[in-house]
Amino acid sequence: MLCRAAWTALAVRRAVPANRPPDDRFHR
Repeated sequence: MLCRAAWTALAVRRAVPANRPPDDRFHR
């Protein structure tokens, strides 16, 4: 279940890069 929540959070964050542009650096 945790994996699913993390995957969803990642998708939501990727869908809203405007909220945090530097997030891409953290993801890489």
